[in-house]
Amino acid sequence: MSDITTVSTLFAASRSGLDSLPSLIMALVALGIFVAIAWYILSKIRSADVNDEFSPKDMLNTFSEMYESGDLSLEEYRAIRNHLAASISNYVTAREKSEEERVSDRDMRLEQLLRGEKK
Repeated sequence: MSDITTVSTLFAASRSGLDSLPSLIMALVALGIFVAIAWYILSKIRSADVNDEFSPKDMLNTFSEMYESGDLSLEEYRAIRNHLAASISNYVTAREKSEEERVSDRDMRLEQLLRGEKK
């Protein structure tokens, strides 16, 4: 009779261990989903911050409107305009370079595909 009790005790102990396995799996899945949602939200926030920046041309237009409405004097407007003029040329040059690099990369990938090369 003690053998049956021992076997039933062992079976009950192993069964309770199996019951916790689905709970552990569910907890890990929930944690994975939470991490994925947090990563998605943070990536959207970061990209929104980058896209909210004003270009030098936008700033110059804003300061021009402020001058026309009388919020800036002629001296203040000229100082701002001279300062932003260099920034605008640097900004445009950087955008042109990034566009050229993007087109160059695309053309290089197309050539590789036409030749049958793999990355």
